[in-house]
Amino acid sequence: MVRIGNVHIGGGSSILIQSMTNTPTLDTGKTVEQCIRLFDAGAGMVRITTRNREEAENLANIRHILRERGYHQPLCADVHFNPAVAEIAARLV
Repeated sequence: MVRIGNVHIGGGSSILIQSMTNTPTLDTGKTVEQCIRLFDAGAGMVRITTRNREEAENLANIRHILRERGYHQPLCADVHFNPAVAEIAARLV
């Protein structure tokens, strides 16, 4: 079993439903609203496109607003081929 935030996967855990946003990551409001819709629909984790440092740093804002609104499910940065961006995102989500 592996723990991701407050969710467990593997072992005897339930299957984790996840989805990915299709909003611009720098549009904090739209991304937060889409995350909320996904969580309310049953997603246990949401992936967010993270292509550059600015988007990676904005994950902190998205996470903060979601926590303020009572959503504590894990977020996952969807980073492709950029270790520097992955390092930033790993610290934030």
